[in-house]
Formats: sequence, C-alpha cells, structure tokens
Amino acid sequence: IKELKGFRKIHLNVGESKTVAFQITDDALGFYDNEMNYMVEPGDFVFMVGGSSDDVQQITYNLKE
Repeated sequence: IKELKGFRKIHLNVGESKTVAFQITDDALGFYDNEMNYMVEPGDFVFMVGGSSDDVQQITYNLKE
C-alpha cells in the first residue's frame, strides 16, 4: 500500500536547488484495523522521494517491535 506521508510545494528559480526535510515518526506508519483501533506494526517500510514519478529515490526502514 502506498500512502502520501509528506508533501511540500516549493518554488525554484532556474538552476536553483533547495533541501527539503521531512520528519516521519514511527506512529505515522500506523493504520486503523477493522475495529477502528490504531495499530503500528513492525516491518519494512519503503520511503520514496522525488520531484516527479520519473525521478524517485527510495530507502527501506525497518520498524522493530
């Protein structure tokens, strides 16, 4: 399942670059189960970052119990 966890629109002039940082906590990786209990399960999470769908970098984060 892919979910958007952060988004920031920035303006760049021609030739300019900027660093954009996001902080995503373990709690942000949770979900609601069928009984509407919020759960955060351990496992591997793949973070994908890019300026467009043609320019994506990714890392894997392992959330332990």
